[in-house]
Amino acid sequence: MRKFIAVVLIVVGSLFALSDLLLGIETILSVLVNWSSDAYNLGFNVGQLVFVILFGFISYWLIKKGIQLFKAVPIKES
Repeated sequence: MRKFIAVVLIVVGSLFALSDLLLGIETILSVLVNWSSDAYNLGFNVGQLVFVILFGFISYWLIKKGIQLFKAVPIKES
């Protein structure tokens, strides 16, 4: 059961990473197109970049925890 949960975490983390990659590309393109110095566009672009970075950390953490759980030594009961 532990390995099943580990594989699920790795798959979900990988899907999050793929969507984060696509969102990052779209965000970078929108930042380059909408580059201006007014407060609304600047705040929107910074918010988008922060969201992509945080979403990337979440996907990295899910994959890392899944690998750790997959490699963990099972507890032996006496």
